[in-house]
Amino acid sequence: GGSVSLYMAHGGTNFGLWAGANHDGERLQPTVTSYDSDAPIAEHGALTPKFHALRQKLAAPGAGAARELPDPPADAPLLAPRTLEVTLHPGLLSALRAVAEPVRAPLPLSFEELGQASGLVLYSAEPLLPPGPQELTVTGLHDRAQVFVDGAPVAVLDRETASFTVPGAGARVRLELLVENQGRINYGP
Repeated sequence: GGSVSLYMAHGGTNFGLWAGANHDGERLQPTVTSYDSDAPIAEHGALTPKFHALRQKLAAPGAGAARELPDPPADAPLLAPRTLEVTLHPGLLSALRAVAEPVRAPLPLSFEELGQASGLVLYSAEPLLPPGPQELTVTGLHDRAQVFVDGAPVAVLDRETASFTVPGAGARVRLELLVENQGRINYGP
C-alpha cells in the first residue's frame, strides 16, 4: 500500500494583497499570491504536461492490470485578443492620497500600528534638504518602498537597501514612501 499527496491539483490565485514569504534566517523571500505551483491543471484550466505524465502513471499497470481512465476534458476556450481603450486617470500618488484620511504621527507607524494587515501604505513628510547631495536612510523597513521626491520616483528600497541619495536645493520637498507589504513570513526560523 501507499499514498500520494498532490499539491496543487489545480492552480489558483488569491486575488488581493495577501502574499506570504519565506525566511531562511538571513533573507526574506517574498512569494506571489499564485498557487499555480507547477500544477497539473493550470490556473486557466488547461491541462499541462504534468497532467498527462500523471495520467500515464495512473493508467500504467501496477500490482494488477492496466486501469482504464476516462477521456480528459477538452481545454476551456480562451477569449480572443481584443483592444481595450485606455483612458487618462489621476496619477498613483494623488489617487492614493484621495482614498483615505491621513494619519499624523511624530514617527512613522508600522502597518500593524495602523491596523493595516496587508497592502500598501503611503508615508509622507516635508523635510528641508540642504544644498548638495543628501543621503537619506530609512530604518526599520521590512518590506519594499518606492521613494518619490516631489512626485518623481527616485529610489526603490528594501530590507537590504535602505539608503538613497537625493539632490538638495535648500528647500522643503515632498518626500513620499509607498511601502508594499511583501507578505507575512510563513516559513523560516
